[in-house]
Amino acid sequence: MSVEPIKTCHIMKAVTVDIEVEAQFPDWICYSCPDIESKIKALEQEISKFESFLRDHRSQDVVKLFVRRIKKDLCSACKKFFEEASDPDFENGRPYCDNCGAFLEGWTK
Repeated sequence: MSVEPIKTCHIMKAVTVDIEVEAQFPDWICYSCPDIESKIKALEQEISKFESFLRDHRSQDVVKLFVRRIKKDLCSACKKFFEEASDPDFENGRPYCDNCGAFLEGWTK
């Protein structure tokens, strides 16, 4: 009779899982906006102007673009976002991945 080994994993910290391009418009655009909704409207108007700028290349306004990395902790066993189970192993309290059930390696009480 063979005993099935216990599945274990470790957390792969801050793995880049996606990217976005972020534009930072000049601060003066929202200076006169009293609330978040008016800021959103002002930025949507600036986005429209920026898209026109990309088409005609004549604007002199400075707009900075950034690549933003979206990072998450992943489970090494299933490669999904590591989500610790809300009910740790009842015998010894050992945390495990809620996606695949692998126990976290190197855990001590």
